[in-house]
Amino acid sequence: MRELRDVVDAPPSAPAERLSILRRDGLITGTRTNGTVIHELADEDIADLPRVAQRILARRRDA
Repeated sequence: MRELRDVVDAPPSAPAERLSILRRDGLITGTRTNGTVIHELADEDIADLPRVAQRILARRRDA
């Protein structure tokens, strides 16, 4: 969370809430090691979602 809070311009609770939603929906997993939670994508294809969404939106704008 510390690293995420450093780069996100949002209230301190916002990243935690977003991560909670992603965990609940099965998009990420969290592993606790020495008091630190490491979050990972539950499926490698999830990383493609923003790029795919951008392509879809661009096609819709161009139509």
